[in-house]
Formats: sequence, structure tokens, C-alpha cells
Amino acid sequence: MNTSLQLFSREELSTFKNAELTNIYNKFAESVGFNQIKKFTDKKTAIKRLVKVQDEYMSKVLYSIKTKNNSTKDDTKIHGLIKTDEIQIVPNTKIRKGTILETIADAYDELYVETVEDVINYLVKHSPKNPKRKPMTSAYAAEYLKWYIRKGNIVILGKFCENDNT
Repeated sequence: MNTSLQLFSREELSTFKNAELTNIYNKFAESVGFNQIKKFTDKKTAIKRLVKVQDEYMSKVLYSIKTKNNSTKDDTKIHGLIKTDEIQIVPNTKIRKGTILETIADAYDELYVETVEDVINYLVKHSPKNPKRKPMTSAYAAEYLKWYIRKGNIVILGKFCENDNT
């Protein structure tokens, strides 16, 4: 899509001849996928259709800019959690055998897995096998981690806690 076309106001368009308006319209029409035309019957129709095609052009340009900005992946997060944040299991948390929380605790105690990303990757590889449960994916592991955080069994220690002296 050609994003370098010049836009014109109604007043500016009224100063052009019909042949020039046709050329301008066809450039915009080609860019947005409208059918091109040979000529306009009158100037009023030409201006009306040019305003319409320019509006369509601007909406497509803005949409393409928006999707380009949104397409850049945020590598600092994984399923809504910041990858580098450290987790900590709340002391005196009751951990039942065979649960996902036990798997997280084992990883935390034995392997010193502390970041959100490490915990999620560990859960995907080492989650307890249960025929009633879905296979563990990173999204599913992140949902479990978020659930334990909401429940109060796990605490996230983000960057804001580094300078905390309490």
C-alpha cells in the first residue's frame, strides 16, 4: 500500500480540473483497492468520491500503522507475567503432595528456579501427570502460577522490591 499519497481538502480539490481529479482518484483507488475510473461526469461527484476514497485510504494507513506497532512482540512478558520477576512461596503455605504447587516448590528448593519464566518452563517439562488434567503448556502453566498468586501461596518479587529495605 502506498502510504505517501498527498491528501487534499474539498477546497483544494475544487481548484483542479476533472482530468486531474480523475488521476488523483485513481491513485487513491489503486492504493485502497477501489475500481479505477475513466472520467467523472461532474466536479461535484468527483469531489464527493475523492473525499470518500481519501477517508478509506486514511483508515487503511492508520490501521496498517496500528498493526505494525502491535506486531512487535513484547519479549519481557510471558502470558501476562514479567519473565524476569522472581517468585517466592509464602512461608507456612500448606503444600499437598502431587499438586502443581508441590512441583513449583520442588523446583524452587532443589534447582533454585526463581524467575517466572523458569518456573513456567519447569512446569511444562515436569508437571505431575494426571489423566483428568489437560497436557501442560506454557499458557496453562502461567494460569496455574497466576492462580497460586491470587490465592496468596506465591508472591512475585518484581523490580520495585529491589530497593525495599523492609
